Amino acid sequence: MPPPALPSVALLDDAGLGLVAGIDSTHRLVRYRLPGISTPAREYRLAKERKRRQRAKAAGPTVRAVDWRNRALWLLPVVAIAGLIIWLLRPGAEIVEVRLPALSALALTGQQVFAENCAVCHGENGAGSEQGPPLIHDIYNPGHHADLAFRWAVTRGVRRHHWAFGDMPAQPQVSASELRAIIGFVRSVQRENGIVYRPHQMR
Repeated sequence: MPPPALPSVALLDDAGLGLVAGIDSTHRLVRYRLPGISTPAREYRLAKERKRRQRAKAAGPTVRAVDWRNRALWLLPVVAIAGLIIWLLRPGAEIVEVRLPALSALALTGQQVFAENCAVCHGENGAGSEQGPPLIHDIYNPGHHADLAFRWAVTRGVRRHHWAFGDMPAQPQVSASELRAIIGFVRSVQRENGIVYRPHQMR
């Protein structure tokens, strides 16, 4: 659309950007840019803009500075919640006090074999450790874990089901006679500590 015809009193505006203003035939104020007009102010602004774009292109993509202080404040509650969850899900280490009875010859052999093969996880004399649960515990009373459960755990391994430790691997280095001695030792110590047969009730 061609610019409206303006009276001869049309003047360059004060900003020096090549805008023309005047009164048209309906007595309205109109302004538009004259094509090809050039002024010192406009040339200066265009040159400045070209230099800015050239610098930005040479610098590559703009990387916004990271406000690590604000980010750290935002991360604090997240870290606190994560730490609480880890603490709640930690392995349920429970080390109990164990009284030793006078042991039979079989139980004495079992105590020695237990120390060599089992104590690293189940603790000295079955008292428990950070790596495994105590066997001198009511969970392992004969009514809940019969001798067969101990045999299967040693010969086959067992998946964790009472404690938040890992699965127990099989212990193929323990012979059948050694396993009988271990069970005799554990049962003797259990009885000394008040752990006796109780019928298991499903819950």
